[in-house]
Amino acid sequence: MSYYHLWNNILICLSTSTKAYDSKISCKVSVNEEYGKTCRLENVNLKAMSAKMKIDLKSIKYVYFENSKIENLTEEFVNQLKGVEYFNLNNVELEGVDGSVLSHLSEMLVFWGGQNNLKVLEANTFNGNKRLEAIYLQFNKINFIHESAFDDLTNLYVLYLSSNKLTTLGRVFDSLSNLVKLDLSQNNIESLDKTIFKNLENLRELNLMKNNLKSLDSELFHPLRSLQFINISFNKSPIETIKGDLFEHNFHLQQIFLIKNQIQSIDRRFLTHSKPMLEIISLRLNSCIDNDFLMITSVENGNISKGEAEKLKQCYVNFYENVY
Repeated sequence: MSYYHLWNNILICLSTSTKAYDSKISCKVSVNEEYGKTCRLENVNLKAMSAKMKIDLKSIKYVYFENSKIENLTEEFVNQLKGVEYFNLNNVELEGVDGSVLSHLSEMLVFWGGQNNLKVLEANTFNGNKRLEAIYLQFNKINFIHESAFDDLTNLYVLYLSSNKLTTLGRVFDSLSNLVKLDLSQNNIESLDKTIFKNLENLRELNLMKNNLKSLDSELFHPLRSLQFINISFNKSPIETIKGDLFEHNFHLQQIFLIKNQIQSIDRRFLTHSKPMLEIISLRLNSCIDNDFLMITSVENGNISKGEAEKLKQCYVNFYENVY
């Protein structure tokens, strides 16, 4: 079964033990209904572990760690995991990911590396992992991603980079033509080049919440022809104006969240472009809305009703004149 069909029901295994590290490694094997034969490795400290130490991981598909300190993966260790498809390194004090080492895991489908100390994703970090369908790197300290870090990951469906320290991004997503979900929330991103999403025509969910965006280029979201959900709420800098053609080409949009962005004006064309699937637009806690909450649900043929449009008159005094 493709991982894409499972990603909403992921089992996240975190370290909770306080037992001291030692070099005696145990592999507790069980069978997981979704992942197959699973190994829980305990007390792994790669710095203290002998390079010659062997672990029998034949036929193991899912590996995760408990009470372990990895910091940096070694080639000797990874070579023993070659058949692993689900590799969970959450919360192991990981400081770096070497692409030449990770490339030995050519069968890997899912990589968890959250709650660690990663700062940089170097060139070709995942170059040898062409089967990857999901990468989770939230709650790290990532401040730089090389433009080729995700090269050739044409099978990737899910990418989480939330809760890091990113301020800018280059063309890092160019190879991710089948990406469905992208989470960039809770960073410090100040600007996004209008070509950054150029090849993400299959993207359905985009989360940009809690960044430091100062403006949104009118062409930024145009390539996202499959987009259904977007959240640009709680921005740290004011996005004063919403341009009329911002979502002009996003015909499948169902939900738009623009909460608390200090929006002062909305171009009258913002909702006049046809969006037949649109269900929710939330603009609450903005300068242009005097009531505490605004949610538009009465959408017919891509146009809001005159009654709902009147609620937006403070954003743009003649907003509804061209709707009918």
